[in-house]
Amino acid sequence: MNGFKKFKNFIKSPGRLVWVFWAALAASGAASLLLAVFYGAAEPVSYFFYALTLTLLIYCVCVSARPFKAAVSKRLHSHPMTDRMLRDYGYRTVMFSLVSLMVGTVYAAVLAVLGAVYSSAWYGFFAGYYIVLIAMRVSVVFGAHRINVRRSGERAEGAALKLCFCCGAMFPVLSVAFCSLAGILVFSRRAAAFGPYGAIMMAVYAFWKLTASVVNAVRAKKSRDPVLQSLRGIGFADAAVSLFSLEIAMTATFGGEERGMFALHVATGGAVFLLTLGVGIYLMAGSALRLKKLRAAQGTDCAGAAGGGTEE
Repeated sequence: MNGFKKFKNFIKSPGRLVWVFWAALAASGAASLLLAVFYGAAEPVSYFFYALTLTLLIYCVCVSARPFKAAVSKRLHSHPMTDRMLRDYGYRTVMFSLVSLMVGTVYAAVLAVLGAVYSSAWYGFFAGYYIVLIAMRVSVVFGAHRINVRRSGERAEGAALKLCFCCGAMFPVLSVAFCSLAGILVFSRRAAAFGPYGAIMMAVYAFWKLTASVVNAVRAKKSRDPVLQSLRGIGFADAAVSLFSLEIAMTATFGGEERGMFALHVATGGAVFLLTLGVGIYLMAGSALRLKKLRAAQGTDCAGAAGGGTEE
């Protein structure tokens, strides 16, 4: 175990030996270039050196950037807004949700325009779905802001739980709408004109949303903030339908319907439906249970206060 810890610490901070990794990167890059020139880029051994070069490049850049991390962190902590973003996970989540809101709005608008240009029901369906998610995210963010401004203590917690319950109640409706519309589009097998640029756009958005949702889930797995749980649930639904739309886009653009992709579309659509429904049930059940406990605790406190007043 001690040997593993030493190896781990060495990988994190190799010191001057980082130049050895840079030399290995140069050698691997040169080998990749020579293989591509003399033997062709599709040779199996070429893929090994491509992967090795990419891995060494990422590692060397990350390790070499570590000395600058302290200076950047100090600079960020000197500004009140960025300092709060670094210290307060809830505030950081809300701020990034606003960024995600703006990106999602632009993405939905582009899909709507492409739907009108290509006369594609697929584009219109996905644009409408993202617009509903945007409306839900706006309601949660501004609802939480009003709660923080107007209420405090247990009243604020109760209002946040009600907001979370209402957000969760939207998911079953959203999942049924998704299942109905996606089912009609999948079983009708209507061709969708996406084009390579539309497919690439969907791929970038899908992987960005998936990465963001996974990172937020890992960082906030112990968080009991109802607002963060609501935003995390919306992020999951966004990522799930993005993967479904990516699958449809890739199939329609590069072919594959004749190779049995229809069954995969049905399976993926069903998984998105169950995930969305499950997120809604989780949010409603969790917020309702916590709200019940909060009201019971408030009732006990009130009874205790009344009993104390009687004894006096």
